[in-house]
Amino acid sequence: MALRRDILEQYLDGELTAGQMTQVEATLSGDAAGARLLAHLRQERLLRSAALQSYTPSTQDAGALARTMLDSLAQHEHAPLAKIGRTRWVRWMSAAAAALLLMAGSFYAGRSTAVPTVDTRVATVWEVIGQGDDGRMTTHVFSSLAEAEKFFKDTQAQTEQVASLDSGVF
Repeated sequence: MALRRDILEQYLDGELTAGQMTQVEATLSGDAAGARLLAHLRQERLLRSAALQSYTPSTQDAGALARTMLDSLAQHEHAPLAKIGRTRWVRWMSAAAAALLLMAGSFYAGRSTAVPTVDTRVATVWEVIGQGDDGRMTTHVFSSLAEAEKFFKDTQAQTEQVASLDSGVF
């Protein structure tokens, strides 16, 4: 199976069937380029999530905007209706109320659909992908290259030790 970006995106989204997932994992075990592409896609998702999070207004920003609008409305609360004209005043208040509702709705929609928070302090992730005796793929994620290399060397030493025991050579 040739690993294409769209297949790997579906793999990351969990949209593949169990058979397709197994096939992708088997292909990844022998395809270094595919494994690099998968790691790249995961990194892209982390960065995209962090970028989306930065567009979400903070509670303080939303509160400041609401206070500014309410203060503006309070200043015009005692204005004589005859000067503005009753129809104009009703239109202005309706527009202000609609704008306030629109902003509140946008804020709520942004909060309810926000991407889960990502720790942006971790910029690099090291993964060691392996295949167990049962044929299943396992992925181990490390925050430093030294940890990943130590895990890889330990696993390689254990594999060599098991192979020597199986062959009868000590």
